Amino acid sequence: MEKITNYGPILIRKGPYKGKIGYYDDTDMDGKLIIYPNVPIYCSDYYKVSQSAATSVIPTACLAERLSDIDHELYKNCSLEYLPAEEEIMLLHERVFCSDMLTARHLRSMQKFQDQNKTEVFISHSSVDLAFSRAIATDLMDAGFSVFLDD
Repeated sequence: MEKITNYGPILIRKGPYKGKIGYYDDTDMDGKLIIYPNVPIYCSDYYKVSQSAATSVIPTACLAERLSDIDHELYKNCSLEYLPAEEEIMLLHERVFCSDMLTARHLRSMQKFQDQNKTEVFISHSSVDLAFSRAIATDLMDAGFSVFLDD
């Protein structure tokens, strides 16, 4: 079992909040992690999860998948209006958090290998697949490839 010791981004691996990504800010009296859907300064609502249900290792593909899942939930809500406002706000907070993390990883990877002579990879994609394409590009750049992704 991974011991979560540093505050910051967390992926919830199991339980009722499985798949959600948030910011670990504190631990309650029972030892449960308090996870906000974005950095705590922006949010008042949070989830409580056990240490064993969370990990600080968040693969780039998980970020892209979570963004897609959130967009799907928000789209369904717009057409069916089935989500309470509080849940919709939490999803929007989480969407911004995940998008910011994915963008930061992408930019870091682009800069890291910008000046190196590496094997070049071109990623062609539809605008619908941009988040997933960025995830692939980020992982390839972290692996040492020079990647061209037309945003």
